[in-house]
Amino acid sequence: MMRCLLFFNLWLLLIPIATLGQSERKQLREGNRDFRKGEYLDAEISYRSALELDPTSLQGNFNLGASLYKQEKYEEAESIFNDLATLNTPNDLKSKIYHNLGNSQLMQGKVGESVQSYKHALRHNPHDMETKYNLSEALRLLHEQEQDPQGNCDNDGEGDDDQDQDQDQEQEQDQDPKEQDQREQ
Repeated sequence: MMRCLLFFNLWLLLIPIATLGQSERKQLREGNRDFRKGEYLDAEISYRSALELDPTSLQGNFNLGASLYKQEKYEEAESIFNDLATLNTPNDLKSKIYHNLGNSQLMQGKVGESVQSYKHALRHNPHDMETKYNLSEALRLLHEQEQDPQGNCDNDGEGDDDQDQDQDQEQEQDQDPKEQDQREQ
């Protein structure tokens, strides 16, 4: 009789714990549905609800970072991915964490930091073509920044026309004023 009572009490204690886990998973699934629909704010809310129940959830934190990134909250996303990068996780997940960290940094103009994050991602998954592409773009941007340290470079390549116009104006200034008058006429 005493054993049955002890077993019954133990069973009553385990029910809320099992329910908590189901509730967290339910919130994650709801957040994933919202994320797929493009409703990133709703997804963020669901992920935060799941994290209230289990703050250590890797999936919850990773998905929260992704939803923040989609909302262009790059600093918050970077912070979450930075925290996740310090954890001991499998290589495939570590690669995704560093990839997203690099994306968040790149969107903030932290090109040098993003290069390092992409390199870390490739160390964990050297076959990730998307990360390789992002690394090459970040390196190109870094090279442009080094060429123009004042930050006057245009990342989209649209500034090339302006540079050509500046060179034309410099050439006109070097010419004889009579030749310049003739060109204007």
